[in-house]
Amino acid sequence: MAFSGVSRRLSSCLRYTLAMHPIRKSRWRVAMRIVGLCLVLPLALLLAVRIVWGIEAARRMSGTTARLRAEAFRYSPEDFPDDSDIPPSQNAIPDFLKAMSSTGFSTADLDLISPASDVPLAELERTPQEIRDLEALWESKASLFSALDSLEGRPAVATRSGLDLTHWGSLGRMRATAQLLLAMAKIRHAQHREAEALHDLRRILLIARLADQCPLVIGHLVSIAIRVTGANAIEPLEPSLDLQDPTAAAEAARLIEELLEPSSEEGQQRMLEGELAYAFKEGPTFLPTFQAWWIRPLYENELCRIADEYLQARRAMRNQTWQDLHAMENQWVAPKTGSNLGIATHLVQTQLAVSIDRGTEIHTRITSDCRAAAMLLASRLHAARHGKLPQDASALVPGELAAVPLDPFTRSPAPMRFRLDPQGVTVWSVGRDGIDDQAPVLFDALGRKRRRWGSGDPGDSPDIVYGAAWRTAATAPATGK
Repeated sequence: MAFSGVSRRLSSCLRYTLAMHPIRKSRWRVAMRIVGLCLVLPLALLLAVRIVWGIEAARRMSGTTARLRAEAFRYSPEDFPDDSDIPPSQNAIPDFLKAMSSTGFSTADLDLISPASDVPLAELERTPQEIRDLEALWESKASLFSALDSLEGRPAVATRSGLDLTHWGSLGRMRATAQLLLAMAKIRHAQHREAEALHDLRRILLIARLADQCPLVIGHLVSIAIRVTGANAIEPLEPSLDLQDPTAAAEAARLIEELLEPSSEEGQQRMLEGELAYAFKEGPTFLPTFQAWWIRPLYENELCRIADEYLQARRAMRNQTWQDLHAMENQWVAPKTGSNLGIATHLVQTQLAVSIDRGTEIHTRITSDCRAAAMLLASRLHAARHGKLPQDASALVPGELAAVPLDPFTRSPAPMRFRLDPQGVTVWSVGRDGIDDQAPVLFDALGRKRRRWGSGDPGDSPDIVYGAAWRTAATAPATGK
């Protein structure tokens, strides 16, 4: 009741006020016009800014695409050929993907292939039952391996469909297949079937070469992982490899050539092109915000900036050493002043920058691994032909190598380091710091060997050591150094 009385009194006061002070129509119109102008003028100003901004973004985009075209940098999905434009005999990728998609691995298969993630696959010891199970699994994939053999020597081309990840859903199967081949290579080596073991390692490198035709970061990194699997398998097998058989020697010679192929370098540059093309194609659908009329110029400006950096990155990859590339990484990856445009463009920057941030060093490391593996295998082939291991790397030329491979970590061109130790051949790279420390292998206070692929920590091994020095150091006592 009290509330009702107060309401009636307020209503009476309002009627009395309006009766004594009526609002004139002219004042009402003026007030409405002022309100309308306050609403319309900011909107008109925003629209004008958006139009000018859009024109400027379009102008910058036009200039950027012109520079990309001038340097033959593929930045659009249309720059990649369509699958139908290439005869099947000139592109092994469709048949490769068909073969990989037709195979599968169960959880039990994967557990059998790699039962211990903390032990290198090439060093795993298998029980007789595991060996029988692996041989049965290999036999069940015989059609896949026959298909892989039929692809050997055929060219592979990155096509437009490679930008669609649904076509590369079998990347995980590729890696599992490589692990199975590695396990079988070790089993066949123990059975003194060297030619078959080396052929399995060559199949691993073939999978890596074909997977690298996926022009995206994920394809390049999977290719690198598979290539590492094949290259690092040679080191533990090398001391006991018997290459007296002509067939095994021929397989070893072909494996050396494939280890030294520059396909990984091409894959790194193709990765930059594919990532940029993916951003041009999928960026606006990655987040709905990119399609909004007010954010589109921001997104286009960010694309132009990243495209210019990718052009610079590709030039550096072609003409400079890893030391120079490493010095430039902060410049490429660090956000530019005024370019942090919030979550939308930050996601684009993060997506694209990963290929520069980690790709350069990973690429250089796998290059070092492959070149060292080729030199170790060439030394064993030299011993089979001449009855003794070479005293220095020059003895491998031209019989086993066309030239001594270069160390990818040095600032100026220099060959991989080579030394004949009492336990066998040692090969090493100078590593991240570019300084030759004569291949030390360091241990921590617990007697654990330091990482060969260190991340720049002070305790990591300074050189990247392969062969006898690394292999025999595994049994060295704890030094605490």
